Amino acid sequence: MGRIVGVCVALLLVSPLTSCMQTAERELRQKANEGDLAPSLKKDMQAHAKKSHPRCSPGRARLRHILIRHQGAAGIGASRTIEQARRLAKKISKMAKAGQESFDVLARRFSDCGSKTEGGKLGTGCIRLSVMVQPFERAALKLKKGGISDAVKTRYGYHVIQRQD
Repeated sequence: MGRIVGVCVALLLVSPLTSCMQTAERELRQKANEGDLAPSLKKDMQAHAKKSHPRCSPGRARLRHILIRHQGAAGIGASRTIEQARRLAKKISKMAKAGQESFDVLARRFSDCGSKTEGGKLGTGCIRLSVMVQPFERAALKLKKGGISDAVKTRYGYHVIQRQD
């Protein structure tokens, strides 16, 4: 914890307190994911997360996603064909739904999106679904808390979406 406090003090000199707290929270989450935290501290973090992240308002959601790009998709190209991307997205969706691996681990391993380093997490909290492309928005709105979508095709490739709130 001393290192985190030191990071916060250093960040206070160059950024607002919220940025400092986000950095500390991200560092703690990473340690928790790696199994480097005592179980009691992990429980405290989970309790804090429930208090500090209230349920999203209608039209907003806390989401994670895995993007599988293909040739011809918008953005940076990929070498896989549309069919290869579709099959891989379907396989990932099945793995996530079956609980073979956590969504976080699957996103870090398979996603072609920059959000993979955060386990596929989109945004810093509740995001407006209306800013997403239509197929993505429709699929996200259908999901219940903890739900995982089938493969969703957009102009960016295929997505597998998890709703967290």
